[in-house]
Formats: sequence, C-alpha cells, structure tokens
Amino acid sequence: MSSIRISWIFCFFNCFIFLTSSSVSRPGVRTLLTSRGLNFVRKLAVPVIIKKINNLEILPITGNVDFFFGNLNYKFKK
Repeated sequence: MSSIRISWIFCFFNCFIFLTSSSVSRPGVRTLLTSRGLNFVRKLAVPVIIKKINNLEILPITGNVDFFFGNLNYKFKK
C-alpha cells in the first residue's frame, strides 16, 4: 500500500474523530450535527469504515514504522 493511501486513511480518521468527538466544543458543527445525529453517525459509519479497512490489502512495510495513535500521526523511516 502506498504511503499516500495510508496518509488518506489517517486523515479520514482524524476528521471522523473530530466530527464525532463529544468532548470538543465546536458551535458551528454542533448546529449542523446534533448529539442524536452524531450517535447515528457513530453507529452507522464505524462498522462500514472497519469493514472497508479489513478488505484492504496491506503490503508488508520494510524498515521501521512509528505510529502515534493519540494524534493519529505516523512516520516512515527508511
């Protein structure tokens, strides 16, 4: 899998977590997405995302790979 595709996946998750996080105050987003709507998004989208990721063919990565999941950042070392 190319690093561009991996980068896209992490950016998508970062945006998804930002939109569905209930601990962050975002008045503009809150007016568009109610708490009930966010719960629906979580229940509907998370299983679909997990299914899509499970279907991806990930090629073995050579070298050292560092993942920092708190911020969903990653870096590849060659």
